[in-house]
Amino acid sequence: MQTSIDQHGHALVPSQLFLSRMVQHWSKISDGEMIATPALKEAWSVFELRSRDLIINNASDAPFKPSVVLPLPTGSGKTEGTCVYAALQADANTKSGSFPVGVLIVTRLIKDAERLVSSINSMAGRAVAVTSHTENKLKAPDMADADILVITHAAFMRACWSFGAGDGARWDAFHSWRGGKRHLIVVDEALLNSVSHHKVTSKDIELVLRAIPHRDRASFSGAVATLTKMQDYLDRQEQKHARGDEQTVPLWAEGSPRHALEIEALNEALGSAQFDLDLFAEDAAHNVSTVLEAVQVMLEEFAYYRRSGAQHTLNSARYIIPKGMPGVLVLDATARCNLTYELLGGGVMVADVPSGIRNYDNVTLHVARTASGMGKTKMEKAKKTRIPRLAAELAKEVPNGRKVFLCVHKCAKIWR
Repeated sequence: MQTSIDQHGHALVPSQLFLSRMVQHWSKISDGEMIATPALKEAWSVFELRSRDLIINNASDAPFKPSVVLPLPTGSGKTEGTCVYAALQADANTKSGSFPVGVLIVTRLIKDAERLVSSINSMAGRAVAVTSHTENKLKAPDMADADILVITHAAFMRACWSFGAGDGARWDAFHSWRGGKRHLIVVDEALLNSVSHHKVTSKDIELVLRAIPHRDRASFSGAVATLTKMQDYLDRQEQKHARGDEQTVPLWAEGSPRHALEIEALNEALGSAQFDLDLFAEDAAHNVSTVLEAVQVMLEEFAYYRRSGAQHTLNSARYIIPKGMPGVLVLDATARCNLTYELLGGGVMVADVPSGIRNYDNVTLHVARTASGMGKTKMEKAKKTRIPRLAAELAKEVPNGRKVFLCVHKCAKIWR
């Protein structure tokens, strides 16, 4: 099947070819057990159409380049469809004498990025995709040489923030490639919100301070001093106030770029650190990075203190995607429940998708209620008795060989 060409001469993936390959791939990954229903096919067609529209608009001289959110439900092949489309786009780039189309894919974690690259290259039959992250940083020429570049949410957000602050170098390193600009940008899973909200507690900062190796403290003395001051402030507030009535206190309207850079440097240094599992939880590296990113935002933007119940926090917020950037395709299963997209006005459009894509009629929902409470604070105190008790009851009911997924408050995870 010949590659499609738009009016500006850009190589596009043929619609029927994408749908055909998705049906084949859907059957292959399930050993023939998953059927490509009419609703699924229609959903994949919407994905292809929106991808095509974004490519054409981003490649044009149109000053308005809105983003599109696809509220496709979990299990409808959003990630698999992205891989199939990316592999076909790389193939179209080689088979056409027209302008090639580069693709940038943004996913949550490093392991997700590695998996996507492996999947795309396997589908393409050659190395067309690469990933660059803290554990495997690529030079700009190596990234620019690949049809498909995969990065993490954190890297994408930092590039957006730099772009919004007037420094486009980091964004250009991702956006530019040998064919010009990457005209298709797919964000796999929502970036939490279009506005990123950040908060840290005294315990969060304590985790970071414990994670800094003693030999490195002198090298990052500025960052250590900043974190210590923030922790001391929160500790004083906790000692001063009894739990109960809520309070919000603005701390600063403009942060300190110098201190933010010190925190960013510390975050990058700890990105390759190995954490002792006898002292830290398995997700310590992720938690440390999250806290440092939150502190960095506070020092680049604004900050306020918040007391709610027994919790004392430092908080900030920032727009993730600034004006002037190309439109992105956001794959967000919860978009219909997120009012933020509506608040952004015409800059982001939530697309219509067919109904009946996934059917959960065979799911039985069991609801447990307790008078003692199920909130975060209560679960943090009761987790060591409640979760083992739940596990024991599940073991009685669930047959051997079956697995159960538990979704709990982050604080309710039982550490080693």
